[in-house]
Amino acid sequence: MTALLQPLSIDDTQTMFSLPSVTLARSLRTLAPQSIYNALISALIDKHIDGCTGDVLVFLPGLKEISTLQSHLETTRRNLLVLPLHSSLSTKEQHRVFLPSSNTKVILATTIAEASITVPSITLVIDTCLSRSQSLDPTTNLAHLTTHLASKSSIDQRAGRAGRVQEGTCYSLILKPTVTSLSPSPTPEILTTPLDTFSLRSRVLLHQQGSTWSLLSSLITPPLELSAENADASLVAYSALDASLSLTPYGGVLAQLPLSLPHARALVASHCLGCLDDVALLLAALTSPSSGFSVEDKKRADKSSDHVALLRLAGKSSHLRREASRLAKNARELLGSSDRKTRSALPLVLTSLFASSTQFAPFSSGSILYSTEARNHSLRPHMSSVLHGNNRTGYIFFGGVLKLPAGAMVMDSTVMGVEAVSVFTELVIQGVSSEEYDLLRRLKERIEKVVTFKEDGLALSSVLRIVLKNVVRDWSDLPEGWVFDDDRKIWVVANSAITQTTRPTESAAFASQKKESAKGSLARAEQELGGGLRKAKDRGVPPQTITSAQGSAKRAEKISERDAREAVKARLKAEEEKDIKKTNKSNVGALEKMLKCLELYEKYGGAPGIGEDTDTVVLDILGMVREGEKEEAEKGVESLIQRLGLVGGSASKVKRYCMGGGKAGGGKAAAATGGSNRQKGQGAEVQKGKGAAVQKGKGAAKSSAGDKKKTKTKKKKDDLSLLDGF
Repeated sequence: MTALLQPLSIDDTQTMFSLPSVTLARSLRTLAPQSIYNALISALIDKHIDGCTGDVLVFLPGLKEISTLQSHLETTRRNLLVLPLHSSLSTKEQHRVFLPSSNTKVILATTIAEASITVPSITLVIDTCLSRSQSLDPTTNLAHLTTHLASKSSIDQRAGRAGRVQEGTCYSLILKPTVTSLSPSPTPEILTTPLDTFSLRSRVLLHQQGSTWSLLSSLITPPLELSAENADASLVAYSALDASLSLTPYGGVLAQLPLSLPHARALVASHCLGCLDDVALLLAALTSPSSGFSVEDKKRADKSSDHVALLRLAGKSSHLRREASRLAKNARELLGSSDRKTRSALPLVLTSLFASSTQFAPFSSGSILYSTEARNHSLRPHMSSVLHGNNRTGYIFFGGVLKLPAGAMVMDSTVMGVEAVSVFTELVIQGVSSEEYDLLRRLKERIEKVVTFKEDGLALSSVLRIVLKNVVRDWSDLPEGWVFDDDRKIWVVANSAITQTTRPTESAAFASQKKESAKGSLARAEQELGGGLRKAKDRGVPPQTITSAQGSAKRAEKISERDAREAVKARLKAEEEKDIKKTNKSNVGALEKMLKCLELYEKYGGAPGIGEDTDTVVLDILGMVREGEKEEAEKGVESLIQRLGLVGGSASKVKRYCMGGGKAGGGKAAAATGGSNRQKGQGAEVQKGKGAAVQKGKGAAKSSAGDKKKTKTKKKKDDLSLLDGF
């Protein structure tokens, strides 16, 4: 095709192919076989809707392409129900594609729908003929995901998704000259993945010794000889094989764990160091195809480490906890139970990972400079990483690699402290003396001995807690006077009773001054409103006196009980009116904030249903959600959706936002109302101050969506409380 079009001008191209416009001729000349043309897909969907019935299935290579096309379709067409379908969705979200709908469903799917799922209502398949799968660079032994043309058998299989139970049509968006160059079937997995784990398990199952090549060369599709040599080198480096390529007892343990070799080694290391439960939970999150954590969720948990963020979030997921429990049980069955504490410091958790990998690199201005014996690589953090767009300088540890048209990207990464870089890598760090290097190398040798069962890890765990205390930000760069209490997972002021569950931003001296100035504020408030401070057991008794503030020498003027009550009521009423005015002021723009957060403002910002009371409706719905009145809130949401004329994915976004208490779908947090830090524990302090709202009675009137009622402020969970779990 390229050879045919190259000598032709645009006019000649238009004439040869009988194209109605110069634009189409120009598009044909620039057509790229591996590009996705959303306008073309949209035009095919329009043609289908005009002449046929049934739903549409579009095959796309990955999540990014699904999100881009979904936004395009929801922007250009309002009568479509656009549903993504990929492995990262929960089972409940995947089940939505089978539910009936009054609008035409357009399912945007990866290869998950190629053979394992049949949607009976599909009558049109649009296949981009692209696939994203793992490939292997044998020169560097680095596995990564790449986007490539699908095989001929995969394209035929996708076409079969239309017409399974009724007549259907399939459009394969591929040039005819390209079809002849397609592979007849997908590439065998043995050619696209590192062989170390597979080779190790084969030795255990077949009871054979020797090189990986001698073990696997007789397969129907043998691996590349260079990949087999790389596998032997990795297994020796991991102590799974000895110098004669014979299986070691340590290698036999690794072979029995249902994980890749680096992850299996990390799990064993965590058992030796006393942090098994934490590492099992982290590995469950790293290996799960549907963890469901957005980059916004992870950044609220930690901004310098994907691994730390996943660890803090995974504890809130029931299915990840179950998977972690299974992994920990497997490890204990192989290695034996231990009385040692199994929830421990983050330095030990990351030590388990660092001691099980060689993927470390300098990080500068968003670029990762990773060097192997074969060549240098320029990588970048993927958009799903907390380090995406981060321009800091330092060193990082990274996990999987994703190769995209824009370049190679790493999926999970952690910023490393200088001490960790010196211990676990061969990188030369400026400012570290040769004597210090010798000490750190000896520490690395001790870690290797502990991990491979040659030394007990109890004493080493204590050393690592100290040496690597700055490996993550819980311990590093704290304001003066603060330390992190690893056992209680809180920040404390040394030799003081001051503690915080959120990371401090002020010095310990300033925090102490604030606490001292707050002492007696409750007494002053009660004295001002109702007289002298009474005992706790008498708090419910009406005040008997109101103290005059004209001088300390004057005696308190006694008044009647009735006058005292009226004085307190007047004061509380004034404070309540002040709070209501403040709340009403904050109500302005609630709808606009929601639409902008969901990226729907340009589309629905001028909807006819928007009136002066729409902001109050949004705030009423959010208030009902916080009060636990789910049914009333859902009715309010449906009314709001009809009022604004929302359809399809836009309506779903608004519903998720409202029923989530003001958080956008996909993890974009958007606080619609003001909030305060959530106080936890039995000893939580009573909130004090002149503007405190007094809660009265148990039968508070319920808010109703659409009624113009004043809303009361209420504490909401602070986003930083995600840190409380670890």
